[in-house]
Order: sequence, then structure tokens, then C-alpha cells
Amino acid sequence: NLRSLMKNCLRQVNEERCHSIAFPALGVGQLQYPIEDVAKEMFKSVVNHADKYGVKLVKFVLPESDITMYN
Repeated sequence: NLRSLMKNCLRQVNEERCHSIAFPALGVGQLQYPIEDVAKEMFKSVVNHADKYGVKLVKFVLPESDITMYN
């Protein structure tokens, strides 16, 4: 599930001794999950786990065409 994936990615950042990561909007393309639900879950995962794994910077990335659609 999305929470496990996010947690594993944040843990991997720590294991690789990095301090930042960028995530695309996971599941909103072909899987067609609602962007609002995905954004909430991704943000919650970062808030709950980033400090634990020493992640200092997290970026959420959308294609430019999607940014105008969701603004």
C-alpha cells in the first residue's frame, strides 16, 4: 500500500545516507487514484516518518500539465 511504500522509501534514504527525496504523485496516472487522497496519504507518511529516518527535505513533483489542472 501507499503508506508502506512511502515508509520504505524514507527508510532507504536513511540507509543510503542521503537527506532528501522527491516523490511523484504516486497512483494518479494509470491507476487513477484521486489526487487529493494520494496527496493526503503521502503528506501524512512524510510527517510521521521523515524525522525518524533523518530525512531533511521532501519534494512532491507533478508534471507541469498536472499543476495547472489542480490549481
